[in-house]
Amino acid sequence: MGKSGGILSVWDKSRFQILDSLITDRFILIEGKYAPHDLSFSVMNVYAPCEVSEQVIVWSAIVEVRRKNKNRWFMVGDFNAIRSNSERSGCSYRQTEIVEFNSFIEACNLFDMPLSGRKFSWFGPGNRKSRLDRIFVKDEWFNENSDESCIEIIKKTLQHEKEGDVDLNVKLRRVKGALQKWNLQNY
Repeated sequence: MGKSGGILSVWDKSRFQILDSLITDRFILIEGKYAPHDLSFSVMNVYAPCEVSEQVIVWSAIVEVRRKNKNRWFMVGDFNAIRSNSERSGCSYRQTEIVEFNSFIEACNLFDMPLSGRKFSWFGPGNRKSRLDRIFVKDEWFNENSDESCIEIIKKTLQHEKEGDVDLNVKLRRVKGALQKWNLQNY
């Protein structure tokens, strides 16, 4: 849907065993076991609509799924919404839109991972900017499954981006390369 053509979720079958999934037009939920620790995880990939009336429907569906699911939770995607006016420039959002999105996050009981480096994740015509892409985690997931040096590698790599570089593929390749090097050195 939209310019992207859809949602893509990728995982390493040797590390993550899928036990169940839920696929809709706006999100993919994959539930399974993370092999190294034999822990149950739920990973959701979201591509939200731009219209607030449609977002509210998606938010409600996600909250319902989240309430039924007791796994460690990781949610990522393009949410097409902001949490505060400081997350936009040249774009107009109504306060009710911001309230709706914050209520959704609160209902999911998730932590919004901060951006490293840039303030915005979307850049449009006319110097319009917003933070629309996000990563949310249940705090226990983050605490149990993050090697601090790995996080530092990701932060350092993203902080050294070129100012004009907004191509997600380039960013992901840089992070992947840095993580591969880190992995070989540490494991």
